[in-house]
Amino acid sequence: MSGRLQNTDKIENSIEIKLKRYPKILTDYYYSMTDNTATTKNAYIRYISDYLDFLVENGSDIKDISVYARITLTDINQYVNRIRYSKVNGKLVENKESIRRTRISAIKSFYAYLLDCGIIDKNPCDKVKLPKLTQDINVVSMTEKEVQHVKDTIINSGDKWANRDLLIFTLGCRTGLRVTALCEIDINDIDFREKKISVVEKGNKKRELFLGDDTVRMIKEWIAERGVIPECDALFISNRKTRITQRTVERIILKYTSDLGKHITPHKMRSTCGTNLYEKTGNVYLVANQLGHKNIANTMRYTRISEQKKRDAANIL
Repeated sequence: MSGRLQNTDKIENSIEIKLKRYPKILTDYYYSMTDNTATTKNAYIRYISDYLDFLVENGSDIKDISVYARITLTDINQYVNRIRYSKVNGKLVENKESIRRTRISAIKSFYAYLLDCGIIDKNPCDKVKLPKLTQDINVVSMTEKEVQHVKDTIINSGDKWANRDLLIFTLGCRTGLRVTALCEIDINDIDFREKKISVVEKGNKKRELFLGDDTVRMIKEWIAERGVIPECDALFISNRKTRITQRTVERIILKYTSDLGKHITPHKMRSTCGTNLYEKTGNVYLVANQLGHKNIANTMRYTRISEQKKRDAANIL
């Protein structure tokens, strides 16, 4: 699991560099987040620092500790209204409810910390409402034919990293692992005898996932091609012989899926795993187990019903 520790250290170093530009209270808050993963801490610090930048833009001296006690519900709601939209390629788009909920939750957590420390007497976030989550019935994923098309595209690309990219795509679609976990895989996380892989995912959850014979074969072939790199145990490496980054995986997936007519991100490999597994088995609990969901409600969004099954149901009725 050294890949995860290496990635954690890298993330926390970048956080500490960022914290130097902000008041000490934000650093104190950061060190209070002992039970959170590095990824969560990084996201929360990013969101809170954006909020602090908003306060500065509106004339607040965030270095003055007393300023936080003068923040009102109206001030918070102004920020909430601001993060409702973002500019993408010069166009204004509405951010998803889930994104806004996470950002608001970070601000709430920060003010709860200030309250616990006695810096403020009341929490201005108490009456801030989180956006209601709407059920996304159109989860973007790839069909079996589309998955095969992408594989063929990678194989026929002639790229020198084609075998690596093919394995990343295959593992993502077959295991449903998040991109963070994919990047953190070390060679010694793979048990070839038992045909399974050990990973640590969101919330520090340790999991073991079984691998099919074909996937094991692909991994062995890639490791042989990868060669021995004494200073790097990562399964997936970059052209600099270092651990691959999430951003690189994003570029790989975008490169080979650009002709599908869908916006495919690394997370859509996870969606593909969930939807296709449910399509094959009809077992929502099996899908939940594969994706590592504790709450079955999180799994339901992947259990789409195909148009053909809807037609079959109509005929049965």
